[in-house]
Amino acid sequence: MTLKLICVSLTLGALLTGCGGGTDSTSTSNPNPSTGTVVQSLTVKSNHESTSTTPEISVAKQNFEFSWIVKSPQNYHIDAYISADTRLTDDDRRFVSLNCGMGITSLCDSQKTAICRIEPQDDSYIVSCSNTGMQLLANIGTLTLPQTTHVLIKVCDALVENCTTVSQPIKFVG
Repeated sequence: MTLKLICVSLTLGALLTGCGGGTDSTSTSNPNPSTGTVVQSLTVKSNHESTSTTPEISVAKQNFEFSWIVKSPQNYHIDAYISADTRLTDDDRRFVSLNCGMGITSLCDSQKTAICRIEPQDDSYIVSCSNTGMQLLANIGTLTLPQTTHVLIKVCDALVENCTTVSQPIKFVG
């Protein structure tokens, strides 16, 4: 009976894990085979009432949150970008850069919620996050509202040699 209960529990756990939490605002990735690092989720939270399945960030309200959960047997480095698409390129704007894990110099362990802000500056917008230790100001350029973009996170091993990237679409609105 105990073995049967364990098998049922493991099966249910695997099914629930595979669902990604049931939210449309979460992306997941496959493990990085060389390090065992897994991005379990990337979630962007809308900062206003919306019926859209894509998280909407109102530039008028300015503040927004995004969070991640990473499972790694070692310390890891994470960078977050605003991108026009799902691929990381030199045109993407980095707005978070952190060393994470269980080490003494870590600002985050396996998960973190970043409190961020988007503000107009001249003819463009600046994105920054206040609780990430290192203040980066990312000029993401002009936005034609509403505009769909992506938040990308790049998670690497502590030596920043083996990396995996996950993206989440977002929509900037007025």
